[in-house]
Amino acid sequence: MSTNVTPVITLLFAGPEPVHKPVVFYWRLVRRRGRPFLLLPANSQRAGNGLELYLAQRPLAKLCRSLIPVVLRTPAARVFEPVAITAEAEASWMRFLARQAGLEGGTLATPAIKFGGVAGKTSRLILLLHDAGGHPIRVVKVGLDPAGRALTTREADLLSRLPAGVIGCTGITGRFSSEKVSAFATTYFSGASLDNDVGIETLFRCWLNEPPLVPLESLASWHELESMAHAADVSEWPWLRDALAGQRVRTTLFHGDFTPWNVRMANLEMIQAFDWERGHLHGIPGWDWFHFIVQTSILVKRHSRERIAAELDQLFQSPRFQNYAAEAGISHCFEPLLLAYLLHQRLVVQPEEGRQRTQRLFQLLWQQWRMKQAGGQVRVRAPVRARPSPGEQFKSAGRKLANLLWQPSLSPALNPPLLQQCGRHWQVMLATLLWIGGVAALHFFVKPPIMLAPFYLAPCIGLAWVAGRRPALLMAMVAGLAGPEMQYFKEPGLMGWPTFLWNVTMRILVFQFVVVLLHSARQNHLYRPPAPRGAAPGGRLLADNWLVVLGMLVYLGLLALLNAWVSPHGNFILFYLLPGVLVALVTDARWGTAAAGLSAAAAALAQHFGDPGYYTWPATGWNALMRLAVFQITVLLVRRVHQENILFSDLKVD
Repeated sequence: MSTNVTPVITLLFAGPEPVHKPVVFYWRLVRRRGRPFLLLPANSQRAGNGLELYLAQRPLAKLCRSLIPVVLRTPAARVFEPVAITAEAEASWMRFLARQAGLEGGTLATPAIKFGGVAGKTSRLILLLHDAGGHPIRVVKVGLDPAGRALTTREADLLSRLPAGVIGCTGITGRFSSEKVSAFATTYFSGASLDNDVGIETLFRCWLNEPPLVPLESLASWHELESMAHAADVSEWPWLRDALAGQRVRTTLFHGDFTPWNVRMANLEMIQAFDWERGHLHGIPGWDWFHFIVQTSILVKRHSRERIAAELDQLFQSPRFQNYAAEAGISHCFEPLLLAYLLHQRLVVQPEEGRQRTQRLFQLLWQQWRMKQAGGQVRVRAPVRARPSPGEQFKSAGRKLANLLWQPSLSPALNPPLLQQCGRHWQVMLATLLWIGGVAALHFFVKPPIMLAPFYLAPCIGLAWVAGRRPALLMAMVAGLAGPEMQYFKEPGLMGWPTFLWNVTMRILVFQFVVVLLHSARQNHLYRPPAPRGAAPGGRLLADNWLVVLGMLVYLGLLALLNAWVSPHGNFILFYLLPGVLVALVTDARWGTAAAGLSAAAAALAQHFGDPGYYTWPATGWNALMRLAVFQITVLLVRRVHQENILFSDLKVD
């Protein structure tokens, strides 16, 4: 039996001595990072129910959670320590639990228990009770030590005052208090945790209190922040305080820790939030929404500060947040309000995990906001640091390349169904198809070595500009198929099916990559000046990333040799695209253009020397120009995204 668990459970279930009506509970102990985490009933069915107390978020945690019930049904269950305790059925605590479960004290089934507290100090427990049929029915939250009892009492008081019938609000079904224990019970609510913020605007709008608007400075959370900011002598605080001075807002029910693991949702009308320990009846609007994005990004997704900022910016651009902000009275101040939330999180809440990343996020957003307030006139400089090591160069290049393909996951854009988008823009879609068909017909009647990739790509770019990303991605597949198909059917003996499928795949991927870049370049991200004074020039950037550039040159030479040796008729355009993209990311557009030109020439020469009788010099020159056109379009889009997207921010404010 686990010695560091038994005293806690004994304290909870201790009754008068001697025991007249004993009830024996049997558990299996699940540890997390060596600390007690879950006590699951020995009964396998109730053990599976007990895992409902644990809403795992990370992939590895989800895998472990799904495997625990399987292990408990096998002899391997002995890896989980057994825990047993005898309780008195007639004790007041046991009678309270029995009433909540709708049972007699002597028939109370072994409850599942989740350990709470901070840094391994068990101050709170959460119990899951079952009814006579073995179904979860109540969740009981228990405070054991003075701090835990105080938090539990405060939460129970708040829950008892939450408005009835409002979605997301948890109601209590009973309370218990003694010299050693403070507890309350709520109805068990089934459902899944949230993957993103889609739909929760309905809940946040329901949580807004009725007018009149009140000054921000009158709210309890603001008082906490102001007190701590003065005590810590935060240099940014006077600016934020002045920016929000006199701002009147609609107060809101404030949860204080609104995260996926504290929320269950069955559908948009059935949402329940738990753990209101930091809650207020009159809180600051928007903070719970910011908390959901920031904490999920930090603790679950492990995003960089730039990706968190991009998620937040995506939220700010969404019509659903803008509508909420208008109702809440924060349309003109949500950016400084976000900065105030981050300060509150760092100074008041002081979470054990993610504090440094929260601080770095605050500094990044603070820089962007200051530049926006100053109209881009704030003096900006590149961060002063030693020349990066080879490992740092490649790591930075890889991170920038990955950020090019970033799509919002926590605050995704809500687009209409694809068929509806296509129907709305059917005329443009039809024109795109006719253009692709015309180019394909032309391609069929010219000599096979001639490339027409830019002409296939052009209508996809136009469609992306007019109709959006998804219809353009669909047309990019059609355009990517058309060229190789014409070449294959005109000269079927030139390439086999494997080469044909390879060429189609390469073209589709490149066309879709360009469409995604165009879509990203059109997004309005947090303010970033296009050419700040003092930014590192291209020569300095080239010197700082010389190993990446050299690596791309070696890569390009090996790729051309492989192309000529394996199949001069095989299309390696996606791989030839990489040097221009990567060099443009780590240096500037001029060096990216130079790399794109080398790639286009290398690809054309590889085909010519691989089959000189088929790819004549005029055809080789034309194909080089066609590839260069595609590569240059990509380089320009990459630089546009790099300059305007906060994902690539590397500036500091003096």
